Amino acid sequence: MPRDPKVLRVYLQAHQEAHKNRVNLFRLEEIEDLFPPNLQLDLIPVHAVAMPGHSTAIITEDQLRECLAAFTSAREESDPWWCHVMLAGSMAEEPGAFGAAFNAHESQWRFIRRGCALFLREIDDKDSPTEKRLLKRTLAHELGHVLNLAHEDGAGNTIMAARPEVEAMELRWSPISRAHLDEHEDWCLQPGGRWFTCPGHEDRADDFFTRLVSRDVA
Repeated sequence: MPRDPKVLRVYLQAHQEAHKNRVNLFRLEEIEDLFPPNLQLDLIPVHAVAMPGHSTAIITEDQLRECLAAFTSAREESDPWWCHVMLAGSMAEEPGAFGAAFNAHESQWRFIRRGCALFLREIDDKDSPTEKRLLKRTLAHELGHVLNLAHEDGAGNTIMAARPEVEAMELRWSPISRAHLDEHEDWCLQPGGRWFTCPGHEDRADDFFTRLVSRDVA
């Protein structure tokens, strides 16, 4: 059964001032058509974060966790439908990764499940037409994790595939991922869950999620 319409507020934040102008790359009309009509997006630029000692070009995993936790733990919002996207250069531990999101089994990192990151330095290495598609696809992929989707092995080059072929990537959800976004209850889709996937609903479709991961670096 289709869910009641929701608006997901997406706070876009640059890691260091050097990436601040990149926030303007994101256009709502270029991303919202990937999501079902009952899940609307509201992209909201916020101030760049200034972290002493952080490199502009490369962020470490611990620094990324620190940034995501600091932003999300400081917000007080009665409406739970919001998330945080950090725009950074690249991640030291995962060179070549386009984005990152984290599971939060550890209680000390519980806040970061509302957040994710895009690594613009890696995406910028692609030619212009591919870069635009890759940026769009990576944002949708990481927001999929925020909405509790896991990677889908064997899903070709659809949005939640872990390691798509860049030249062949598809700007569409697999049927299983789309069913989650379209039909699952609010508590299952709502940002801030403790893990990827939807506990108790794995039987809603065949092999609902084929693999659980503790960290996404696709």
